[in-house]
Amino acid sequence: MARNYTPIRNNHPLLRTLLTAIEKGDTPQAEICKKAGVTARTVIDWRRGRSPALYLVEAVANAAGFDLKFVKKGDKDEAAVLKDALTRSMTALDDWLNLYAPDECNPDRVAEAKSRVWPGGTIGYIAEVQAQNRAAMNGASE
Repeated sequence: MARNYTPIRNNHPLLRTLLTAIEKGDTPQAEICKKAGVTARTVIDWRRGRSPALYLVEAVANAAGFDLKFVKKGDKDEAAVLKDALTRSMTALDDWLNLYAPDECNPDRVAEAKSRVWPGGTIGYIAEVQAQNRAAMNGASE
């Protein structure tokens, strides 16, 4: 079901991101506003360029299922760190498959797997990936 929204004219990227997420989401804006304790007019005004109070942006973001948090420049947020760890694990599993069933795999992928695994051997490679994953998980739980 398509909804009509006032075009976003606000220049702040954080607010544009939030308003676009609300627009593309499954929860109607009116429901999010009610849950956040703001009027629909407030959000419409934001869309038209009015600068919001930060506490109201946080309330609407929370009602829409988002957290506002500050991440130090250069630092990855928790989700990005965990995604990187998952990607490393998937690559390691793919590499293992390519090395132990090479006849069933693409020769280029087998060669790529060998280049990643052979320098330290299979056990060294898996140990390195596991150490990186443990570090990511420990950082995420702090």
